[in-house]
Amino acid sequence: MFVAYFLAPIILVLCVIGSYALNNIIENVWTFFLFGILGYLMVKTGFPLAPLILGVILGDQIEVNFIRAVMTSSDWTLFFTRPWSGAMLGLSVLSFAYTLWQRRRAALREAGRAAKGEADLEF
Repeated sequence: MFVAYFLAPIILVLCVIGSYALNNIIENVWTFFLFGILGYLMVKTGFPLAPLILGVILGDQIEVNFIRAVMTSSDWTLFFTRPWSGAMLGLSVLSFAYTLWQRRRAALREAGRAAKGEADLEF
């Protein structure tokens, strides 16, 4: 724990220097702090950080490739009629549905435990 008191400020200072050195503008530092506060609030409220991080890192590449795909065809059903994009959309829907199913199953299991009067003995 003692090391964290020294290491955390050093890492924070290096991150601020790095964000400023990227383009030599102070707005990058403010953006760094804004996303730091957003990440802290997300952790405190229980939201996952991985989607935010992936969105920030991959957002530019996704946008460029989306524009490139739209430029190839003006048909709006392009993303539903192609096999690869249809498969990816299908996997996204299945992933979302599986997550909802898991949460519902966990809630029902917890309600069943409470109905039986079992104590919550998680380690």
